[in-house]
Parts: sequence; C-alpha cells; structure tokens
Amino acid sequence: MTRQLTALERRVIYVLDKFKGGINIRKLYKIFYHLQQRGGKVHLTFNMNPIYSPELDEVLEKLEKKGFIKKLYLLTGEYIGLYTCVVMPSEKCIKAMDKISIPSKDKDIIDSLIEELKSKRRGNAGKNKR
Repeated sequence: MTRQLTALERRVIYVLDKFKGGINIRKLYKIFYHLQQRGGKVHLTFNMNPIYSPELDEVLEKLEKKGFIKKLYLLTGEYIGLYTCVVMPSEKCIKAMDKISIPSKDKDIIDSLIEELKSKRRGNAGKNKR
C-alpha cells in the first residue's frame, strides 16, 4: 500500500498526520515552502503572493484519488473569500502512518515548523482581531 507512494507523498502524509483535524491548504503550502527553504528534500517550485506550488497541488490530487486525503471546502464568512480548502487525512492515511518512513532530517524540520505554527496560533489566540 505505501510502496506506491512517492517521497513527497509520504512527506505530505506525515504533515497531515500532525493535523488530524485538517489543515488549511494555504498553511500546507507554507509548511512545504519553509521545509524546502530549511533544506528539506522536496524539490518544488513555488509562486509567491500567496505561496502556491503546482507540483504540490498535483500531489494532493493524486493522494485524493488514492484515498489518502479528503478535501473539504468550507465557507469563510469573509466578503473577499467565499470558501477555503481544508485537507484532512482519511482513515487509510492514518492506518498507513505506521508504515511510512521519511528521512529524520525532514522529520525534524517538519516537527519544528509545525511547533512554530502551533505556538504562533496559541500566541494569537488571546489577541482580539480588529
């Protein structure tokens, strides 16, 4: 089952395992952008403003077709954006996590990026948005 996954697909699944409740697709693009900037072996091209990678988008489409992820489109409630895409791991993805291996260097970078992201979210949780 996991032999059919590319190295990049395994990294995507590893990240999604950290966000079992789902992650906004824009944040996912940012994580992989910073992973590449910090020396992770993802070999993607990125367009800026907003950060976007067509290759990562293709990988997400393949994972969705294979049944490893689900994409949900949620209403944002904002005037300028009608919806946002949230990527969630499927049951198949969660079961496959035990068999998936990625290099420890990339694991460390991903874990530190996710910890930074979560700490920023905790830091902004108490602040009022205006």
